[in-house]
Amino acid sequence: MLYIYGGTEDYKIPTTEKDYVYHLNTGNIISKAKCLDDLKNIQDIALEIRDDYVEYINSLNELFVNNKLIYEGNISLFYFSDLFNKRTEMFDTYISICHITYINERLIKKFQINYIKTIECSSSFNNALTSVIQGIELERINENSNKINFLRNHIIQYKYFIGSVFKLVMLKILYNEKSLTKTDSLFLTRYPLHFNKNFVDEKYGDLVKKNDVYLISVLTDGMHQNIHFRDIAKHARALSKRHNVILLDSYLKIIDFVGGLFGYLLLSNQSKILYRQNYVFNNINITEFIKHELNQSINRIPRIFCYQSAIRKILSRFKISRFIFYLHEYSYGRYFNYILAKYFPNIERVGFQHGPAARRKLLYYLGKNVVSNSSNQWLHKTPIPNNVLAEDSLSKEVYEEAGYNNVRIMEKVYRLDYLKKIKRDKIVENLVLIVPGLHDGLCLLDKVRSYIINNPEKKFILKPHPRSGHFKNGIPKKYNYNNMSLGNEHISEYLAKVSEVIVTYSSVGFEAYLLGIQTNLICLPNKINESPLLDLYERKPDNLINIIW
Repeated sequence: MLYIYGGTEDYKIPTTEKDYVYHLNTGNIISKAKCLDDLKNIQDIALEIRDDYVEYINSLNELFVNNKLIYEGNISLFYFSDLFNKRTEMFDTYISICHITYINERLIKKFQINYIKTIECSSSFNNALTSVIQGIELERINENSNKINFLRNHIIQYKYFIGSVFKLVMLKILYNEKSLTKTDSLFLTRYPLHFNKNFVDEKYGDLVKKNDVYLISVLTDGMHQNIHFRDIAKHARALSKRHNVILLDSYLKIIDFVGGLFGYLLLSNQSKILYRQNYVFNNINITEFIKHELNQSINRIPRIFCYQSAIRKILSRFKISRFIFYLHEYSYGRYFNYILAKYFPNIERVGFQHGPAARRKLLYYLGKNVVSNSSNQWLHKTPIPNNVLAEDSLSKEVYEEAGYNNVRIMEKVYRLDYLKKIKRDKIVENLVLIVPGLHDGLCLLDKVRSYIINNPEKKFILKPHPRSGHFKNGIPKKYNYNNMSLGNEHISEYLAKVSEVIVTYSSVGFEAYLLGIQTNLICLPNKINESPLLDLYERKPDNLINIIW
């Protein structure tokens, strides 16, 4: 018998030595059974089937086109969707496919599995697994139902659009528009995210010259950034004092959000047919997984469409030669790229890499024959930036392999400029920095729990992702270890003195590696590892990189 466990807490169950266990999450089954986990194999599969999966996802565009899910009669809504983005850090679709492929093709026959019990696994996983293990009985224990709550979706969307109207009114009252008419380059960004105390976007750095201007959004789509109403006044006043700013939100009108809400209701109705389809990849029925990605897409798309009129007004009013933007790989950035490609084709569009690129980061991978800057082809292809600025040769390779054209390496990586100021002349032995990604903080702590407890002589500093909500009230009681504390200083303060760094996919891992710090790269059973450190290590093992499967 094979037990498959999807929980985060350790779980005791009576088994025999002839039984087997397999884990999908950071919790462990405590038993006499043999563990069949092999995270290295899972990460290998993630690379092996990547291109086939990308092509499969791209094939779903036909459903959008055939059902007239088209924007402005010009471009398929598919290309603005989270489904097209393949967000492996957000959705369990791809990691589950990798686990199921491994279980079905490499475990069942080898270990003569004839009965499977899943414990605390999602209904999405159980249904997908059942679809390929023909003739093997599967028993579900404490199954986690993750059906989509459409009523909750409506409430969230109403809350966003109505809340945005009030925020917009506040911005318009308090923000003083500048008398700008011309700028050489316009840099799309969000405020206050990524801006330092000197009002410099840490991603762009001094690439922004004296005559250049930031195109700033405070409201965004409520997903890439979500500012509380009480902070709107503060940000409006702060931006009013700046002369190199165009506030995108100030060009919005209340009718834009009203239209967005009606657009959401219309899209929700039009897209119902997508939820009635079956989605099968490599004989694995992934229908429930895909429905969740569709649901996120339907929620996001009407929000970004609210900005069309504002973007066009700004680009018509100001004479701009270049438009530089990060998040160009995401739905948010893809929409800006589309507006420029369609209405302002003479403005050069420059995609800007804003974080680490990796060969398992499906978000980057466009697929074959899916790119075109000719508007008459956009039902089946997507526009992309004219040029892409990549951080290094490895990132350039990823972009080119992923389907991007005209990729150049930056003269310097502006977001890493701070590393030059770090002096590692006061290293503290046994001081360890733990840096989770945005979505995996608690999972990482679960994974390294025993390491923290079994090394009381070491002092651990947890430095959460600045946008993670897991630690906004401090470290949860479950992880309140005597030798671990929460770090509130800038990351540079810790990189100057720690002797060791623990990461999953955070960019800090690569930054620590560049500084010559011993870096432990943690692979989690419930996430595809999207760190370039894994690519580097697979290309040439390095003593500074320790892969922990």
